[in-house]
Amino acid sequence: MPGRESIFLKQNIVTRDRILILISGFFYFASPMLVTPLITGFSENLGASAALMGVIGGLMNICSLFCRPFVGNLTDKISKYKLSFIGAVLMAAASVGYAAAQSPLFIVASRIVNGIGFSLCSVCISTWMSTLLPKEKIGSGMGIYGAMNALAMAAAFMAGGYGMMCSACQSKAILLAGEGKRGLANSTYYIGLDLGMSLGPMLGGVLYGNVSIQMFYPVLALTVPLGLAVYRINRRSLSP
Repeated sequence: MPGRESIFLKQNIVTRDRILILISGFFYFASPMLVTPLITGFSENLGASAALMGVIGGLMNICSLFCRPFVGNLTDKISKYKLSFIGAVLMAAASVGYAAAQSPLFIVASRIVNGIGFSLCSVCISTWMSTLLPKEKIGSGMGIYGAMNALAMAAAFMAGGYGMMCSACQSKAILLAGEGKRGLANSTYYIGLDLGMSLGPMLGGVLYGNVSIQMFYPVLALTVPLGLAVYRINRRSLSP
């Protein structure tokens, strides 16, 4: 009987611990995503220039980007619960900072704190989720986790292209890294995500002051063929 129960738990993705991780993943990801669409306009109201607005929009992910290699190594060695708790406290402190901000510089400081907290939570919780999954369920399990993140972004159109790409890339990174290095694998995956989410607002800030609004999205659409080119170059090495 114990053997059968163990096999059932491995085959069944939906367990109590995994559901709790999914719920926590939803809330930690929803927090900065609720702030991101508003923070640039809010900083403009406080006197920020177009360039500074772009920097503020991407600053959280820039800080997170630089923290991820260290967080990835820590996640493989230190309690994921403790690191996630510290990250949640920092994200809460950043939210209080936004509410109390009286100048763009105060928002800059809060974005830095938010970036550190986001780095801790995102790497730790995703790694925690992967450690609860058997190897043969990594793809489907991380797919569900990615769907929760997409849902947290409150953007229905992203639940298709965005959700599938994130879950596929993240699960592949975990499988390539192997046991004992899942924290480092998740941090490496999120480095790419942070790089895109930080450069995007910064580029948008530059375009905002130099390109007509009619040309704004056509110029940004140039990233699509670039993404397809990267996939084409690396398709064979990433194939299962």
